[in-house]
Amino acid sequence: MPPLRSLRISPARWVTMSGVFWRFGYSRGVESRAAVRSRAQAGVNLLVEAARGEQAPVVLFGHGAINRFLMGALQSRGWVRAASCANARGYWGWSHFVAGRSARLA
Repeated sequence: MPPLRSLRISPARWVTMSGVFWRFGYSRGVESRAAVRSRAQAGVNLLVEAARGEQAPVVLFGHGAINRFLMGALQSRGWVRAASCANARGYWGWSHFVAGRSARLA
């Protein structure tokens, strides 16, 4: 929550403001953006290693920022999104990834 408690605004605006503050580094009391990015990289390492062993695709089920960071990390390794729900980048969603020709499996 941004340090502006005296403002009287709607919950939707608080959510938006909190997201903006978080993106610019304000994360008092919650996981920082850098920590979420680091956790996503570690998660992708686990997913890719498991997929490599099984020659399998990767499916993400989750929400919000972690899904966006996971998607970005997979795509930067050459994985391709084969399918997803309409809300894949929203609060809750899923995405199905397959190893592309340039996928790094390690």
